[in-house]
Amino acid sequence: MKRIIKNGIYVFLLAMILILLCSVGNKIREANSLPIALPAIEMRYAKRMVKRDECYIIQVTNPEKMEGQYFYEEDGEKKPIALLGKDPRQELSYIFMGSEQNKFLVKGYVIKDFSEYVDQIVFYVEDWEIIKPVKRDYGYKEYRPEQRFYYPKDCLDEYDLINGDYHPTVYYDIFMENSEGNYYLKKDGYYKIEPRWNGKSLEWYLIEDEKKIPIDLKGNLPEYSFDTILKNIHSYEYEEYNNYFIVKGKLSKNEKNVLEIYKWWLEIPFSYNDTNFDGKSSCYGFNHSDLEQGVYKRYR
Repeated sequence: MKRIIKNGIYVFLLAMILILLCSVGNKIREANSLPIALPAIEMRYAKRMVKRDECYIIQVTNPEKMEGQYFYEEDGEKKPIALLGKDPRQELSYIFMGSEQNKFLVKGYVIKDFSEYVDQIVFYVEDWEIIKPVKRDYGYKEYRPEQRFYYPKDCLDEYDLINGDYHPTVYYDIFMENSEGNYYLKKDGYYKIEPRWNGKSLEWYLIEDEKKIPIDLKGNLPEYSFDTILKNIHSYEYEEYNNYFIVKGKLSKNEKNVLEIYKWWLEIPFSYNDTNFDGKSSCYGFNHSDLEQGVYKRYR
């Protein structure tokens, strides 16, 4: 009798373990069944792609260990690298961008003169890929209700898209980092300007020696691309949300300051009124929704 009871307990425990394993298996299959938004690549493929001045394998730095936002490894040593262009942080939320969490393959080219100026590699990213395994850290549940214990480690999927953790950004040559802007401002023909909306019309100011000088513009004006969005980006009401443009052009200081613009770049990160919530949105680029809403009109 005791043996029968003992065997019954074993059978029950075995059945519970099988049910648990099946449940876990179903959860894993369910987590990996959503449509793929961006496949991850194998590390061996990434290593083959790495060629000097063409590709780097990078990670987000740990601020307690080293300065800068990213690092790469060379001969077993971690070295800082600055990214311009299509930076992964423009398209991924914090759940992917923890210190030394995920690895990325960035493709592009080294900007040599700028690298010499800041004494580290400055790499212009034309495209990037995330390397397997893909890790996600959602943080505390009270701050992020959408928790996900089971998730695919070989891709970004539709769940990441729906929840805004992966938001593909349409990148154009209209953005410039502050450090890059400071570099070009040391050269002739480059200027820093700021637009302000006074409630009735758009005003422009030349930023020179920390002074704001009223200025008139002509030529290739940023407002051709942004139009009325500049009313939302810059206003006297939001002094803390100053946004700036770096421009290449010709400055005439005769009777009135007139700046003829040949080309312009919006300094990032920039901010504008976000219709999705009550406040300002800090951005590094434009996504497809921004284009559909006319935030940026792609006219240069």
